[in-house]
Amino acid sequence: MSTFKLLSVPFLAIREVLRNLNLIELLELSQTSKKLSILISQAAKRQFEVILDCRPRCLTINTPRKSYHINLDKKVEGVMNIGSYKRHTSAGEQKMTLHWKKHWISLFYQIVRIFKCRVTAFYTGSFLSLNEFQLIMKFIMRRQSEIQQLHIRKNNIDEKFMLKILNTLAVRESLFLNSNSLPQNFHYKYGLNSISFWSCKWFTLNSLLATRSVTIELLGSSLTNEDLNVFLLGWKQGKYPRLAYLSIGSDSFNDSVPILGMMPPIRNENPNPEVIRMSFGNSVFSITGGVQIRRDDGMAAWIKFGKDDGLSPNLMKLSLIVGWKLVSKLNLIDVISELEQ
Repeated sequence: MSTFKLLSVPFLAIREVLRNLNLIELLELSQTSKKLSILISQAAKRQFEVILDCRPRCLTINTPRKSYHINLDKKVEGVMNIGSYKRHTSAGEQKMTLHWKKHWISLFYQIVRIFKCRVTAFYTGSFLSLNEFQLIMKFIMRRQSEIQQLHIRKNNIDEKFMLKILNTLAVRESLFLNSNSLPQNFHYKYGLNSISFWSCKWFTLNSLLATRSVTIELLGSSLTNEDLNVFLLGWKQGKYPRLAYLSIGSDSFNDSVPILGMMPPIRNENPNPEVIRMSFGNSVFSITGGVQIRRDDGMAAWIKFGKDDGLSPNLMKLSLIVGWKLVSKLNLIDVISELEQ
């Protein structure tokens, strides 16, 4: 069989050949030589989006027409399974494979470099080592100044490195932090849509008052009943019109100081309590057995405060859902945020 010497033809011809290959074929081809890897990068029409999710060990590449989900668990040595989907259609999955003998992080580097990708989301996971986390974060920070979603669940990160991440990389939509690597005086500009902080003793009343997020989740804070009253009174007066969901767990809460004039526990004692749900982005939030309250402008909300079965015995929790649209009066009530419409 005769061979076709691709590199011997003019660049314009090479570009047309490369543009007729799918993304996985280009990745396979990029491993053959450094020169071909550069040519593939030069022929790339546009930037793609990459989501690195180390919880299910998946790397997603979103192109204008397709999404490629690469399973980073190698079922066979040197082979990765891929699911390809046409975007904005109900078409089924197309199964593919990618031959990649190197470490999966080198695949992440290769994809971002060759296709000039923006990393739009990075989620850490238990299988990600501290060294791998640092390598990935340094790589991302060298190439871009912002990211849409950043979820860090990792302890023992060097404090200076953690602060460098949060000061260098502007998070635009969602920030999740579960780490022991933040100082007590840490402060972040909370202009993004969603924040979720665990083990956040550093999160003070001033932090809460400065927050303008749509959804706020705090666990392991040191906020008090008095702090809640200051914030909730401001909310009633309309100071936080974007707030749709608030959840705070603290070991400093107690059942002797009223919240908005109501003595704890605050909950609906009905044996068949209503379940209030709302969705925002890809997340669904709910309260079972909440008590309805209203802002001064008449906007309804549901609040619940007291010990939570899912938390430690000494931890109390406040939950608040602000409702825009009541679509059912059955036991299951859906609250849909206008912010998604």
